[in-house]
Amino acid sequence: MKSVVVLRRPQSAWFDGECREKKRATRRLERKYRTTHSPTDYSAWRGQLDSQRSLFQTKYAEYWRSAIAISEFRHDARALWSRVNSMLSPPADPSTSASTHMVHDFVTFFGRKVKDIWTAKSTATSPDIPVRPTNSFFHISIVSCSEVTKVLASMPSKSCSLDPVPTWIVKKIQEVLVPVICNLCYATLRCAVFPAS
Repeated sequence: MKSVVVLRRPQSAWFDGECREKKRATRRLERKYRTTHSPTDYSAWRGQLDSQRSLFQTKYAEYWRSAIAISEFRHDARALWSRVNSMLSPPADPSTSASTHMVHDFVTFFGRKVKDIWTAKSTATSPDIPVRPTNSFFHISIVSCSEVTKVLASMPSKSCSLDPVPTWIVKKIQEVLVPVICNLCYATLRCAVFPAS
């Protein structure tokens, strides 16, 4: 015997008896077309489907237009935005809601997977990685003052509260700071130490 899982989703507030009857008629015509594959039945089904879509759009628009136009929202912006948020956010699907059982299965699955990987790794042989020739970096070119001056000139003069010194001040006294910045950059690369402050 074939088992069928039926998911009951909450009905939309605008979905009334007229919508339900229209949907039943559409499904009835669809089943007829699936059986006969007749062009006439197909045209009838598509026409009914267009009529159903038009009805649903009208019902939806009328419901939310009347819901927002209620007099209680005229002086309560919070309630109005709450209603608009409920309109824009679709209802949660109960079939996709997280549960403790699903989370436990998820953790168990990945815990077992990691354990199996470590077990397989402990018995595996070390990979043979061939040594590839690489370019060595022996020479460091000293940055010139003109290069630092050019970088400072291209910087925007805006700054924020996190900057120790505003950018426009650095640009004003660049004649004093540029040699210091050059020596600092070179010393950082030569000593392989980045200053903490």
